[in-house]
Amino acid sequence: ISLKNTDYSEGTAMYWMWKNTSGQDYVGLFHYRRHMALGADSLKKLVKYDAFLTVPSFTSKSLKEFFCSYFILENDWNTMMRYIKEYDAAYYETALKYEKEHCYFPCNIFIIRREYFDELCSFIFGVLEKVDSYYQGLRMIRLDRYLGYLVENLVSIYMMHNAGRLKAAYTDMKYYYPLEEKV
Repeated sequence: ISLKNTDYSEGTAMYWMWKNTSGQDYVGLFHYRRHMALGADSLKKLVKYDAFLTVPSFTSKSLKEFFCSYFILENDWNTMMRYIKEYDAAYYETALKYEKEHCYFPCNIFIIRREYFDELCSFIFGVLEKVDSYYQGLRMIRLDRYLGYLVENLVSIYMMHNAGRLKAAYTDMKYYYPLEEKV
């Protein structure tokens, strides 16, 4: 999957962890300059939860309008929805509600119990492999991180769909910027 990093972005790391690791109690993903704001005792508290996520981000537009206005093509969204419906009708019902909402979990940053991570990845990559194949069938080469943006939405759809059975905690996200070199 590393050859597809331009499209999958941090989804590439998720896929690699899913396919190349096992046996952990929890799996987490921080990346680039984005991290969770965790205190010294946060990891001790983790055992009480199934997932740690960043505080949801609010958009004034519906999530579909927001993502299709700034990050992806509307066809990307509609193709994702078609393959969610194919994957599981119950997830599709959740996705229909989700696309009208105004909050999502940004940046694909999380810590989650391994069993749920495997379930999450099965859902995400079960959908994305079909989306990717669809565009390959059209002979379109995409270099715009579109699948990474879809991962953000699929993580949020998974969490929304499983909210009744997963115990989650939320924390702020921290952004780190490289120090400027002094001349």
